Amino acid sequence: MPTIGSNSKPAYVYDAQTDTWIPIGPGEHTHQYIDKNVITTTGDIIYASSANTPARLGIGSTNQVLRVSSGGIPEWATASGGGKVLQMVTTSYGSTVTINTTTFTDTGMTATITPSLTSSKILVMSYSNFFMFRNASGGMGVPIKLVRNNSTDLFSRDYARYFDFTNASGGRMSIADHSIIYVDSPSSTSALTYKIQARMTTTSDNADSNWQNSGPGIMVLLEIGV
Repeated sequence: MPTIGSNSKPAYVYDAQTDTWIPIGPGEHTHQYIDKNVITTTGDIIYASSANTPARLGIGSTNQVLRVSSGGIPEWATASGGGKVLQMVTTSYGSTVTINTTTFTDTGMTATITPSLTSSKILVMSYSNFFMFRNASGGMGVPIKLVRNNSTDLFSRDYARYFDFTNASGGRMSIADHSIIYVDSPSSTSALTYKIQARMTTTSDNADSNWQNSGPGIMVLLEIGV
């Protein structure tokens, strides 16, 4: 029967998964491990700040992405829009609004969007239609404009595609289509309300916006990340 030696030595077991021998039992051996105190907060990440030096990367903020810094270590950063559509808002308005003033007034066509980044652009696309009537002869028109938050004029258009015809009493009528495509740079993350306004060119004219026989007006707002 073998005797027990006086010099204790460690035993080893083989770990096939890592292809290493792991020391166990009494004797002099060391283990290398990462102290759990390196991380302090849920979501922390451990990385090598240099060779064989573990370090903590604290959890980032909501919607941030993990990237490599110029120094070659990981960091959290705000995701770049990269020219992609970040959100879309659409609306249609089919209720008729009568325009009978030479002062710009609301047509009912409006939409609101809240940008996620101050660097974002807002692409505004809209279609409006009008049915106009005039008893007198002469020119007739319905200029429109795009307004942001009731105070900032962004774009105006004086002319549109018209289809004119005369009724039995000699009055003049027109059907007009207006389309707008405009890129806005609001530099804001607050709610932005865009609307279409219209007016008549003379006080003797009037027009019905969103004329029911031509279908509803439409507005589309796209937040574009840059």
